[in-house]
Amino acid sequence: MSKRTDPLKVAIVVDSLAMPGGADRMVFSILSIFPTAKIYTTVYFRENYKHDRWKFQNSIETSFIQDIPFSRRFYRHLNILSPVAIEGFDLDGVDLVISLSAGVAKGVITGLKQPHIGIILTPPRSLWDHEDNFRGSILARAYRSVSPFVKTYLRLWDQSAIKRVDRLISISKYIQNKVQHVYHRDSSVIYPGISKYWFDTGNAKIPTSINEQFYLVVSRLYDYKRVDMAIRAANEEDRRLLIVGDGPERERLKRLAGSRVEMLGWQPDEVVRDLYKNADALLFCGVEDFGYVPVEAMASGCPVLAYNEGGVTETVVSGQTGYFFNDQNELNELVRNIGYRNRMDQKRIVARAKEYTEERFLERLVDFIKESIDEI
Repeated sequence: MSKRTDPLKVAIVVDSLAMPGGADRMVFSILSIFPTAKIYTTVYFRENYKHDRWKFQNSIETSFIQDIPFSRRFYRHLNILSPVAIEGFDLDGVDLVISLSAGVAKGVITGLKQPHIGIILTPPRSLWDHEDNFRGSILARAYRSVSPFVKTYLRLWDQSAIKRVDRLISISKYIQNKVQHVYHRDSSVIYPGISKYWFDTGNAKIPTSINEQFYLVVSRLYDYKRVDMAIRAANEEDRRLLIVGDGPERERLKRLAGSRVEMLGWQPDEVVRDLYKNADALLFCGVEDFGYVPVEAMASGCPVLAYNEGGVTETVVSGQTGYFFNDQNELNELVRNIGYRNRMDQKRIVARAKEYTEERFLERLVDFIKESIDEI
């Protein structure tokens, strides 16, 4: 490919921008190297991105799903429309397409001379995962159980869509194995990274009401996050637990919580960072494709007690930066043995987190993009 003198026109395609999460962090990281990129997504709920950290300055184009009445409430149940929505974007004039996909984004239609790099967050769980712990609400679960024809159609479309991507990136070895199993395609692992903000060494400010050792959960409150496991462990072992985050499971979890469990709701980053600095350990009960939160916690020297599956098994080193559990009983036993921060080497924990920084992610991504453009 001949050398260009003008900047690349880049399109970033994402499944949805509905609620800030891990995919959005990756988008912001990529925007730091392509600040004028245009974003294409099925829906964008601006009101959920009002905090400074999550404010997009870029042009964002949404699909017709955005204008469907009550889409903000039911967009997750409109997945049968998502393939048509993502295929409807016109990327004419774009030099490079980067998709971040846990769903349909990889299926965007590109031209013959438009390199398409697909970052696979996961193959769609609702289509390919067979365990009960899938994302979504009880309504979504019931919907899928009576919609085998819809699922078959979406599976066929998903297998076709992956062929539109020129080169694939998986965000962990866990996802790389899934990509190979589901799509029979090779992919390169490039781990996401956290910003240097989380490595701050200043003194933490903790409310005076918190005057004892505590465990910490930082999570959106969805059923698949399994925060109820952490609550049960705290209840049964009589340990202090603070929960940061919000979501549709909040009321159910509040009813489950005992007297020593406090639900703090959404908190700004500075509060979360201070909690990381003081928590005895982070409890991480969900199965995540990569898992930003455990790495953020380790950046503050906080040990991690994590469920033994997913990307966290690649970032946390058992016996050095945390421990793994396989069921509720094992979690209870870990929670019973409070005092992890004092027993574990915090410098070693922080050093491990430094292997997963935003700078490293971007360096590897830029090298991958340059190599891909030369080859495609």
